[in-house]
Amino acid sequence: MNKSILSLFVLVNIVYGGSLERTGNIVKDSITSLWWQDNEDAKTIEITWGEAIDYCEALELADNTDWRLPNINELASIVDHDKYDPAIKENVFQNIISDSYWSSTTSTNYTDTAWCIHFINGYTNYHYKSYSSYVRCVRGGQ
Repeated sequence: MNKSILSLFVLVNIVYGGSLERTGNIVKDSITSLWWQDNEDAKTIEITWGEAIDYCEALELADNTDWRLPNINELASIVDHDKYDPAIKENVFQNIISDSYWSSTTSTNYTDTAWCIHFINGYTNYHYKSYSSYVRCVRGGQ
C-alpha cells in the first residue's frame, strides 16, 4: 500500500511541475530538457515579435548564448492551468507578469500575426507582430 501511495505522489509531482527546478536566473525542465529565462527582463521587456526574436538570439544568460524565442507548444508547457493570475508555477518562476508572452509560431491563417500565451489564465491568442508583448526566452529542446 505504501508503495502505491509513493508511486502516485511521484506521478503527480512529475505531471504537475515536479520537473521544474530553479537555478539562478533560469528554470530547468527535466522532462522537456528546456531551460527558461527567468531574470528581471522576463517581466519588464515588452517588444514586437521581430524584436523578441532578435532579443532572444542576442541573449547571454547563465554562460549560454543559444537562446531563442519558444514555439507555442514549448511556451504552453510552462502554463499551470490550475493557477490563475498568473497561470504559471510561482514557486519556481519568480519573474512573472500576468500578460501575453510571444511565441515564435506564426499564425497559419494570418502571417502578420504570431501566437502568444496570456499568463493571467494560460489561454492562447494571437497578436499582430507589430504589437508589443513580453518575452521569455528558452534554450534546448526542439
